[in-house]
Amino acid sequence: MIYTITISGRGCELVVATLTEDQAEFWSRHDDGGMEEHLFTDPTESDVELENPNPVTDPTDPLFLGHWTELESQQQAFFAPLYDMCYIVVKDEDDNEVWVSDVIPESQLKTDHIHPEEDYEDSVLVAWSTEKGTFVVADIEADTFDPTLLSFKVTMLDDDGFITSVKYNDNILPMDSPFDTDTKGHNYEIY
Repeated sequence: MIYTITISGRGCELVVATLTEDQAEFWSRHDDGGMEEHLFTDPTESDVELENPNPVTDPTDPLFLGHWTELESQQQAFFAPLYDMCYIVVKDEDDNEVWVSDVIPESQLKTDHIHPEEDYEDSVLVAWSTEKGTFVVADIEADTFDPTLLSFKVTMLDDDGFITSVKYNDNILPMDSPFDTDTKGHNYEIY
């Protein structure tokens, strides 16, 4: 039988990228709206009507970073729900709910951590969009669905934990399903 697992809730798209010393110093001084315009809109343009417009629009300038999802120095990226703000539904082939949960048991969690200040020699930019909606839709083939065979890899960044991998009976489920989320905001931090 084919079961379908859906994981919905709150989460984010997150990018971790390294910065040169000059970039980190410059952009730390422009943490006033100019960097936000640079990262989250077209980085080759600047809205001069803004109080703090994008200060670097030339892609050949060594201080140019680019759009946050296309950073050349990207080290990690994922699109994931927060493990403590998700809702999991498993349905059978007839669209009947066979398991529903908004709590992942600790015994089913494997946790790793991102420590931007420790994991990288260079300065690090972490940029993200806050999302709400459906993050995972995947099929599970099994005679009978057993929720104890689900396991979740959670990647921690500061106090937030993101589901970055889901397995059923040690088989990795695809996390690249067609997402259906709405962006609720953007943010970034330089470490």
